[in-house]
Amino acid sequence: MFRNFSFFVVFISIMILDRGCDGILSWLEPTPPPKKEVVLYTNKLYYNATENVVVTLKNNGSTPVFLPGCSPFSIADKNDSGWVAHPLYVCVWEGFAKKIDPGGTYQETFAAAPFVGWHKMFTTVYWECKDGLPISQAECREEKRIASAEFYVKPLPKPIQIH
Repeated sequence: MFRNFSFFVVFISIMILDRGCDGILSWLEPTPPPKKEVVLYTNKLYYNATENVVVTLKNNGSTPVFLPGCSPFSIADKNDSGWVAHPLYVCVWEGFAKKIDPGGTYQETFAAAPFVGWHKMFTTVYWECKDGLPISQAECREEKRIASAEFYVKPLPKPIQIH
């Protein structure tokens, strides 16, 4: 016990000599979480089936990011084995990549009714792409798949049957 306490006193003494008291205090304070460069989120966490879901991608970074041109967002259903993602829209052609400048956002709105239950939104974000081309031809240097928080869509109430 005394040995551990002695080690602690020596450690703190060295830290004070090296950094001063302010250095010790800053070392003990928790650091805030880093601001995420790109964030994907919905406007609510709980929806009635009669509402619309608004999904937003926000670019907090210092460089443009790119999204696939057609159906940039996928919706994932929660089942027993995990999350199963499906494109939000079926496309015939991939379309031109969507460029989101630093500080910019990209949003889509869709009806909640077909998506009863727990869900997440997914997208793949690309960096350093050639502008004005489809993602498959844009020669992007980096990509990352990101997800929103989970959200829930309540089912429509069952109609009352009168006999």
